[in-house]
Amino acid sequence: MSRLLVHAGLHKTGTSAIQRFLAENRPWLMANRYCYPDSLSFDAHHNLAAVLKSLKSPEEAHRHLAEVLRHYKNCAGAYDVIISSEMFSEGLDPHKLAVMPDFFESVTFVFYVRLQDALTESAYNQQVRQNRETRRIHEFKPYFTDIDRHLEWFQASIPTASVVAYEYDKSCMLGGNLILDFIHRVLDIEDVKGARIAKSVINESISPPACEVLRRMNNMLFHAELRESAVNMLATAFPTSAFGRFTLLSPEYRLRLVGECESSNRKLRQRFLKSGEMIFRQPRNLEYLEDSFVDHLVSKSNISSLISSTLGIAEENVRHTLMPNRH
Repeated sequence: MSRLLVHAGLHKTGTSAIQRFLAENRPWLMANRYCYPDSLSFDAHHNLAAVLKSLKSPEEAHRHLAEVLRHYKNCAGAYDVIISSEMFSEGLDPHKLAVMPDFFESVTFVFYVRLQDALTESAYNQQVRQNRETRRIHEFKPYFTDIDRHLEWFQASIPTASVVAYEYDKSCMLGGNLILDFIHRVLDIEDVKGARIAKSVINESISPPACEVLRRMNNMLFHAELRESAVNMLATAFPTSAFGRFTLLSPEYRLRLVGECESSNRKLRQRFLKSGEMIFRQPRNLEYLEDSFVDHLVSKSNISSLISSTLGIAEENVRHTLMPNRH
């Protein structure tokens, strides 16, 4: 029998990049005895996870999943099967996956995990950029749960399954590249010849200064296309390469955030330690981005006039919005 590998997230850990790689490299994967079944609408298997989540009873979910897995097995033959969706770990009862061992010699759930302060800041950045978040980050509901308890839930629901966690941090990844790390450590493939490997970017978010300026702008109403132009302008004016050492999280809030999770993280290190690797061994050494520094950046740049001309709003109003601490 073949094995089943379930890449189940977590969110904000490069899942889309991994799924894109898997979808674009199906022939290469087959050459290495892996089958990544076609998911029709997406690079990932979100449809399967969504259906399982919507079915009310585990019995209904078991019947549907058994039909899908039988199809995957027929397509894969003796090859191992990979499925991927962060939705498997987003409110989906793992008991609904209990039939997986009936079809495969072994089942392994793979997760990338991220230190809670970085996870929270990344999620906040995305909300500011996409959903017009106007609250300060310390008012933002953290985008994570107890990671150890979360992984333990999967292991307890399918006792025969293995649950493996890897840290989502460039310094911990082989070659500093997420895709290479996934190929070598998760898939256990040494030769990457023939694979299409795009350069993985650990953080595609806008920089902290750009995020804070955009948050201040989010009370202003303007067309979505104009807003995206302003976002691109901010990304150029305050590139991550120049401001990556900053954080929007105050030292006090970061300590409280990580401190509340230390017991969970300690258990995570103990239970999911792989080959001597230490999960969350590197604290983030960042500088807090003070409001006064953001004001200074805005006043020294021509960003107010550029945004004003892009949005068709008086520059005085833009400057007043971007530097509220000066008024």
